[in-house]
Amino acid sequence: MSVESTVYSPKPPVTLGELVQAGRRIGLELWAFDPDAPAFRPTQGDDALDGATRVVIGCQSDDAETTAAVEDAIRRGDKPAIDGLGQSGKVAWFEFVSEPFDYEASWEDCSDEREEIEDSYEPEILERMRSARVRYQFRCATRPPWNGRLLTTVAELIAAVSDGFVDEP
Repeated sequence: MSVESTVYSPKPPVTLGELVQAGRRIGLELWAFDPDAPAFRPTQGDDALDGATRVVIGCQSDDAETTAAVEDAIRRGDKPAIDGLGQSGKVAWFEFVSEPFDYEASWEDCSDEREEIEDSYEPEILERMRSARVRYQFRCATRPPWNGRLLTTVAELIAAVSDGFVDEP
């Protein structure tokens, strides 16, 4: 089982720096990584979070011990240490991707379902979806439960920072 969420936004993709600052305002420390990179190194602050899959790791800002442990693991490129922090419940993580979004093109593979699906949305939400230029898709396992809570919180942060909205399933 998994926890999933989608955010649609009319603005360009947010940068990691914008996301990190939004997280700190609500008491979260966040880091993002490219899971396919050969080295375990975080995405840089000014990098737009677009077009590639990222893994976001987070912990509470007021947990100085965990934040220091994550920073130390990052400096050493020690992914197993991050995994251990996750297994002990100290950090959470989820995967997400942001990509350009074209409402009309999104119907190319399922045009026969379009009317039914559009009818299930409120007109205001449908209009916001039509004006979206970026789609963020989030996914994580249901265990540990902190992963899903972090995913939901970050989806809401990205929606707020990008004038977007979370598409409720």
